[in-house]
Amino acid sequence: SVRAIGTENSGGRVYLRGAGGGIENSGSIEANLANGSAGRILIEAAYAKVDGLIKAEGGNVRIMGNENVELGGTVNASSSTGSGGEVLIEGRAITMGSTSQVDASGASGGGSVRIGGGFQGLDPDVMNADTLTVAEGAVLRVDSLTGGNAGTVALWSDGSTEFRGNVSAEAFGSEGDGGFVEVSGKRELLYEGLVSTLSANGRTGTLLLDPENFVIGATTGANALSATDLVTALGTSNIVVSTG
Repeated sequence: SVRAIGTENSGGRVYLRGAGGGIENSGSIEANLANGSAGRILIEAAYAKVDGLIKAEGGNVRIMGNENVELGGTVNASSSTGSGGEVLIEGRAITMGSTSQVDASGASGGGSVRIGGGFQGLDPDVMNADTLTVAEGAVLRVDSLTGGNAGTVALWSDGSTEFRGNVSAEAFGSEGDGGFVEVSGKRELLYEGLVSTLSANGRTGTLLLDPENFVIGATTGANALSATDLVTALGTSNIVVSTG
């Protein structure tokens, strides 16, 4: 196992590998380039636990847990000058705790966040999760801050996804549209969180819910959303429900 309590690399790349074992981060890991170009951070292990800060401004962060990933800290790939970066979290069982934050926002456009899989679980470059849990209090952001379109978020598992967190894919600038957010478990989805894809001066974005079966009715639960909660969700996103 590897325990990282603090790493900073001005060369732009930080790789931590614990093949067959575990990696725990409780400090700060930063990848920066002197010329301001995007850095890259890779954490790869059977079990990865991130309770500290991982930062690659406008860059690429990839956390790969062949078995489990637990996120309680902050992953920051945002950019104060350009577009947001890319965050990819892979594992069989992924948990985003109540203190976790993932930020790929950017001044000129939002970035990309994929956790548990890509769009509809069809991305061949991403290992799909069996289970994904996003706790109440967890926050994900792919906002465009001063211009351009907001980014994209995919939260996926092939089995069960429980979502109680908050996703912001908003466009705050003088132009630009809201982003695209997918929240789904192929077999089972519990949707009790908040998603906003609003735009200050453009078009509202889209929230996609696409498990195998889904009911809109009287109550919210596994594979079900109440009509009242649907109306609330429509206040901050266009919603597409796709099953099968």
